[in-house]
Amino acid sequence: MNNKDNLNKWLINKNLFKNEVILVGILLLLIVFFSLLNKNFYTLNNLKTISINMGRGGFIVIGMCLILITGNIDLSVGSMVGLASTVAALVFTRPFFSEGIVNSLIGILIVIIAGGILGSFNGVFVVNLGINTIITTLATMAIFRGLSYAFLGGKVLYIKSPLFLTIARSNLGGVISFPFIILIIFFFILFLFLTYTKFGNNFKATGADEKIAYTFGIKVKKIKFIAFVVSGIMAGITSIIICGQIGAGAPEYGIGMELDAIIITVLGGVRLRGGRGNASGLFIALTILEVFTIGFVILGLSLYLRYIARGLILIIVLIIDVIRDRRQLQLG
Repeated sequence: MNNKDNLNKWLINKNLFKNEVILVGILLLLIVFFSLLNKNFYTLNNLKTISINMGRGGFIVIGMCLILITGNIDLSVGSMVGLASTVAALVFTRPFFSEGIVNSLIGILIVIIAGGILGSFNGVFVVNLGINTIITTLATMAIFRGLSYAFLGGKVLYIKSPLFLTIARSNLGGVISFPFIILIIFFFILFLFLTYTKFGNNFKATGADEKIAYTFGIKVKKIKFIAFVVSGIMAGITSIIICGQIGAGAPEYGIGMELDAIIITVLGGVRLRGGRGNASGLFIALTILEVFTIGFVILGLSLYLRYIARGLILIIVLIIDVIRDRRQLQLG
């Protein structure tokens, strides 16, 4: 690696650190802002709610992060959650999977594998057949959601597996949810993967310049395919948590989650064109969005205002991403 490459790498890492500092500042400002508007904001109950919400929606952010880093996007992730939830409902309404720890674990594994299979469908069309990632995932978004309604017929199936429900509903000290603790472990693994492993750097290289990555012997197609499979697995895990917390499976689960995942990943420093991203910025951005959401709820603001706010945030983070790209071009 020459001096120019070392300088560019140092500048990129410096900008990522600067981005994280800014995100922490935004998070603190939001906490202070909502606390001043409503004295009930800064309570243990709200902390518990935030940990539950982050544990529910944070896993698909990890999958979206890897896909964006490789230069693709997945608009079907919310529908994958819905279809995986349907699978969970169909599995755990069978007496066999509700009896005993081993049987329940087998059922959970089936749901996770089902999510991975859904992700692999996207991978086949995008990576192997070369179809545009936006068109592909828009199509599978409709297909997966349609299958969810077809399998359940619009009905809600109630789950009675003790282990399944316990995993999703357990908490530490009555405040920190168990899924949130698992999420922190996953984010730590993502941090190590993207920061210290050659394979993680290959993901970034693939998104930065696919042709150059290929000339250096990186298996570009394999990496992109793995990213889609991981996204599906994360959707499967998310469906387990949602179904377990609610105690039922329904076809409408996951609607709109793809929008939140994109907002969080780009706000967290992941480049839409690929090639850049880190776990720490991602986690802070996830926290910001959840604090923002709970703040809206506590202030009693209407649902449509929350949708408008999310749309505006997405536009802002897209503008930020464009600015980052221009700065990167200037760094050359």
